Amino acid sequence: MRTLNRRFTLITEILCRLRRGVMPVAAITLSGLLAATAVAAPLAPSGILFPVPNGPAPSGIIVAGPLVSNVAPATFTGRLTSEVLSGDPTNPLGGLTFLYQIENTSPFPGEIERLTVNSFAGFATDVVYTTSGSGVLQPTYADRSTGTGDTVGFSFVRPPIGPGTLQPGETSYWLVVYTNAQRFAPTLASVIDGSVAQAPSYAPTTVIPEPASVMLALIGGIGLVLAWRKR
Repeated sequence: MRTLNRRFTLITEILCRLRRGVMPVAAITLSGLLAATAVAAPLAPSGILFPVPNGPAPSGIIVAGPLVSNVAPATFTGRLTSEVLSGDPTNPLGGLTFLYQIENTSPFPGEIERLTVNSFAGFATDVVYTTSGSGVLQPTYADRSTGTGDTVGFSFVRPPIGPGTLQPGETSYWLVVYTNAQRFAPTLASVIDGSVAQAPSYAPTTVIPEPASVMLALIGGIGLVLAWRKR
Protein backbone atom coordinates (compact mmCIF):
# COMPACT_ATOMS: atom_id res chain seq x y z
CA MET A 1 0.00 0.00 0.00
CA ARG A 2 2.82 2.41 0.84
CA THR A 3 4.44 1.76 -2.55
CA LEU A 4 1.16 2.39 -4.36
CA ASN A 5 0.60 5.62 -2.46
CA ARG A 6 4.10 6.83 -3.30
CA ARG A 7 3.63 6.00 -6.98
CA PHE A 8 0.22 7.70 -7.06
CA THR A 9 1.66 10.83 -5.43
CA LEU A 10 4.55 11.05 -7.89
CA ILE A 11 2.39 10.47 -10.95
CA THR A 12 -0.18 12.99 -9.73
CA GLU A 13 2.58 15.57 -9.33
CA ILE A 14 3.82 14.87 -12.86
CA LEU A 15 0.35 15.27 -14.35
CA CYS A 16 -0.38 18.42 -12.32
CA ARG A 17 2.86 20.05 -13.40
CA LEU A 18 2.14 19.20 -17.02
CA ARG A 19 -1.32 20.78 -16.78
CA ARG A 20 0.04 23.92 -15.12
CA GLY A 21 2.82 24.19 -17.67
CA VAL A 22 5.49 24.48 -15.01
CA MET A 23 7.19 21.14 -15.49
CA PRO A 24 10.93 21.75 -16.09
CA VAL A 25 11.34 19.55 -19.15
CA ALA A 26 12.90 20.12 -22.52
CA ALA A 27 9.64 19.30 -24.35
CA ILE A 28 6.13 18.73 -23.01
CA THR A 29 4.30 18.61 -26.33
CA LEU A 30 2.69 15.42 -27.60
CA SER A 31 5.64 14.77 -29.87
CA GLY A 32 8.01 15.28 -26.95
CA LEU A 33 6.12 12.74 -24.86
CA LEU A 34 6.10 10.16 -27.61
CA ALA A 35 9.81 10.34 -28.38
CA ALA A 36 12.51 11.85 -26.22
CA THR A 37 15.15 13.92 -27.98
CA ALA A 38 18.82 13.02 -28.15
CA VAL A 39 19.79 16.18 -26.27
CA ALA A 40 20.58 16.18 -22.57
CA ALA A 41 18.01 18.07 -20.52
CA PRO A 42 18.81 20.16 -17.42
CA LEU A 43 17.53 18.85 -14.10
CA ALA A 44 17.43 21.63 -11.51
CA PRO A 45 16.60 21.24 -7.80
CA SER A 46 12.86 20.44 -7.35
CA GLY A 47 12.69 19.48 -11.03
CA ILE A 48 11.02 16.52 -12.71
CA LEU A 49 12.09 15.46 -16.20
CA PHE A 50 9.41 13.53 -18.10
CA PRO A 51 10.35 11.89 -20.39
CA VAL A 52 14.06 11.35 -19.89
CA PRO A 53 15.86 12.02 -23.20
CA ASN A 54 17.65 9.23 -25.05
CA GLY A 55 21.23 10.43 -25.45
CA PRO A 56 24.46 9.32 -27.11
CA ALA A 57 26.90 6.89 -25.58
CA PRO A 58 29.23 8.69 -23.15
CA SER A 59 32.96 8.27 -23.67
CA GLY A 60 36.19 9.58 -22.20
CA ILE A 61 38.51 8.32 -19.49
CA ILE A 62 37.12 6.03 -16.78
CA VAL A 63 38.38 7.58 -13.52
CA ALA A 64 36.32 5.36 -11.21
CA GLY A 65 34.66 1.99 -11.64
CA PRO A 66 33.08 -0.01 -12.85
CA LEU A 67 31.90 -0.51 -9.28
CA VAL A 68 29.49 -3.46 -9.01
CA SER A 69 27.37 -3.50 -5.84
CA ASN A 70 24.91 -6.26 -4.95
CA VAL A 71 21.76 -5.49 -2.97
CA ALA A 72 19.42 -7.95 -1.26
CA PRO A 73 16.59 -6.46 0.79
CA ALA A 74 13.57 -8.51 1.82
CA THR A 75 11.62 -8.28 -1.44
CA PHE A 76 14.17 -8.45 -4.28
CA THR A 77 17.82 -8.86 -5.19
CA GLY A 78 19.67 -6.58 -7.54
CA ARG A 79 22.97 -5.28 -8.79
CA LEU A 80 24.05 -1.65 -9.29
CA THR A 81 26.98 -0.78 -11.55
CA SER A 82 28.50 2.71 -11.28
CA GLU A 83 31.17 4.50 -13.32
CA VAL A 84 32.68 7.99 -13.49
CA LEU A 85 34.06 9.45 -16.73
CA SER A 86 36.36 12.43 -17.27
CA GLY A 87 36.74 14.28 -20.57
CA ASP A 88 33.43 13.00 -21.91
CA PRO A 89 32.72 14.90 -25.18
CA THR A 90 28.97 14.29 -24.81
CA ASN A 91 28.87 16.14 -21.47
CA PRO A 92 27.44 19.64 -22.13
CA LEU A 93 28.50 20.86 -18.67
CA GLY A 94 32.19 20.09 -19.08
CA GLY A 95 32.66 18.16 -15.85
CA LEU A 96 32.49 14.55 -14.74
CA THR A 97 29.88 12.15 -16.14
CA PHE A 98 28.26 9.66 -13.74
CA LEU A 99 26.75 6.43 -15.07
CA TYR A 100 24.45 4.01 -13.26
CA GLN A 101 22.86 0.74 -14.37
CA ILE A 102 20.49 -1.47 -12.37
CA GLU A 103 19.96 -5.21 -12.85
CA ASN A 104 17.12 -7.09 -11.22
CA THR A 105 18.63 -10.44 -10.24
CA SER A 106 15.67 -11.73 -8.21
CA PRO A 107 14.92 -15.44 -8.63
CA PHE A 108 11.39 -14.67 -7.43
CA PRO A 109 8.84 -11.94 -8.34
CA GLY A 110 10.11 -8.59 -7.10
CA GLU A 111 10.15 -5.47 -9.27
CA ILE A 112 12.54 -2.53 -8.94
CA GLU A 113 10.90 0.89 -9.25
CA ARG A 114 13.48 3.52 -8.43
CA LEU A 115 17.13 4.51 -8.01
CA THR A 116 18.30 7.56 -6.05
CA VAL A 117 21.84 8.83 -5.60
CA ASN A 118 23.31 11.45 -3.24
CA SER A 119 25.02 14.02 -3.25
CA PHE A 120 24.58 16.48 -6.10
CA ALA A 121 24.00 19.61 -3.99
CA GLY A 122 25.68 22.67 -5.49
CA PHE A 123 26.27 21.13 -8.92
CA ALA A 124 24.53 21.56 -12.26
CA THR A 125 23.08 18.32 -13.65
CA ASP A 126 21.79 17.23 -17.05
CA VAL A 127 20.40 13.72 -17.47
CA VAL A 128 19.81 11.21 -20.26
CA TYR A 129 19.64 7.48 -20.67
CA THR A 130 21.54 5.73 -23.42
CA THR A 131 20.58 2.59 -25.31
CA SER A 132 24.18 1.82 -26.20
CA GLY A 133 25.50 -1.31 -24.56
CA SER A 134 23.35 -3.68 -22.55
CA GLY A 135 19.92 -2.94 -21.12
CA VAL A 136 16.25 -3.28 -22.03
CA LEU A 137 14.35 -0.63 -20.05
CA GLN A 138 14.45 3.17 -19.96
CA PRO A 139 13.39 5.25 -16.94
CA THR A 140 9.95 6.85 -16.97
CA TYR A 141 11.14 10.08 -15.40
CA ALA A 142 14.01 11.64 -13.48
CA ASP A 143 13.71 14.04 -10.56
CA ARG A 144 15.84 16.05 -8.18
CA SER A 145 15.08 16.81 -4.54
CA THR A 146 13.99 20.22 -3.32
CA GLY A 147 16.23 22.74 -1.61
CA THR A 148 19.85 22.12 -2.54
CA GLY A 149 18.96 19.35 -4.98
CA ASP A 150 21.09 16.83 -3.14
CA THR A 151 19.37 13.72 -4.53
CA VAL A 152 18.92 12.70 -8.16
CA GLY A 153 16.43 9.91 -8.83
CA PHE A 154 15.28 7.75 -11.75
CA SER A 155 11.88 6.02 -11.61
CA PHE A 156 10.47 3.07 -13.54
CA VAL A 157 6.66 3.22 -13.73
CA ARG A 158 4.09 0.79 -15.09
CA PRO A 159 1.90 1.61 -18.13
CA PRO A 160 0.10 3.74 -19.08
CA ILE A 161 2.42 6.35 -17.53
CA GLY A 162 5.69 4.55 -18.26
CA PRO A 163 7.12 1.54 -20.10
CA GLY A 164 7.23 -0.56 -16.95
CA THR A 165 9.10 -1.47 -13.79
CA LEU A 166 12.33 -3.43 -13.79
CA GLN A 167 11.34 -7.09 -13.60
CA PRO A 168 13.46 -10.11 -12.58
CA GLY A 169 16.07 -10.83 -15.23
CA GLU A 170 15.89 -7.31 -16.70
CA THR A 171 18.62 -4.67 -16.79
CA SER A 172 18.05 -0.95 -17.18
CA TYR A 173 19.70 1.10 -19.87
CA TRP A 174 22.62 3.18 -18.64
CA LEU A 175 21.36 6.16 -16.62
CA VAL A 176 23.60 9.15 -17.24
CA VAL A 177 24.06 12.25 -15.08
CA TYR A 178 26.23 14.98 -16.62
CA THR A 179 27.71 17.41 -14.10
CA ASN A 180 30.06 20.38 -13.90
CA ALA A 181 31.87 18.71 -10.98
CA GLN A 182 35.61 18.17 -11.21
CA ARG A 183 35.89 15.66 -8.36
CA PHE A 184 34.02 12.59 -7.19
CA ALA A 185 33.68 10.66 -3.95
CA PRO A 186 32.13 7.40 -2.72
CA THR A 187 28.47 7.65 -1.77
CA LEU A 188 25.44 5.46 -1.12
CA ALA A 189 22.71 4.93 -3.70
CA SER A 190 19.25 3.59 -2.87
CA VAL A 191 17.56 0.88 -4.95
CA ILE A 192 13.85 0.89 -4.17
CA ASP A 193 10.65 -1.09 -4.53
CA GLY A 194 8.50 -1.72 -1.44
CA SER A 195 11.74 -1.73 0.55
CA VAL A 196 14.98 0.24 0.25
CA ALA A 197 18.44 -1.23 -0.26
CA GLN A 198 21.57 0.89 -0.15
CA ALA A 199 24.56 0.23 -2.37
CA PRO A 200 28.03 1.83 -2.67
CA SER A 201 28.28 4.19 -5.64
CA TYR A 202 29.84 7.50 -6.78
CA ALA A 203 28.71 11.13 -6.73
CA PRO A 204 30.27 14.61 -7.11
CA THR A 205 32.16 16.35 -4.34
CA THR A 206 33.93 19.65 -3.74
CA VAL A 207 36.23 18.18 -1.11
CA ILE A 208 39.94 18.34 -1.90
CA PRO A 209 42.00 15.59 -0.25
CA GLU A 210 44.18 16.87 2.58
CA PRO A 211 47.93 17.00 1.78
CA ALA A 212 48.61 14.56 4.60
CA SER A 213 46.15 12.06 3.15
CA VAL A 214 47.72 12.39 -0.29
CA MET A 215 51.20 11.87 1.19
CA LEU A 216 50.08 8.77 3.08
CA ALA A 217 48.57 7.36 -0.09
CA LEU A 218 51.82 8.01 -1.99
CA ILE A 219 53.91 6.42 0.75
CA GLY A 220 51.61 3.41 0.78
CA GLY A 221 51.87 3.07 -2.99
CA ILE A 222 55.67 3.27 -2.89
CA GLY A 223 55.71 0.62 -0.16
CA LEU A 224 53.60 -1.71 -2.28
CA VAL A 225 55.92 -1.26 -5.26
CA LEU A 226 59.02 -1.97 -3.15
CA ALA A 227 57.39 -5.04 -1.62
CA TRP A 228 56.47 -6.32 -5.08
CA ARG A 229 60.04 -5.83 -6.38
CA LYS A 230 61.48 -7.85 -3.51
CA ARG A 231 59.45 -10.92 -4.51
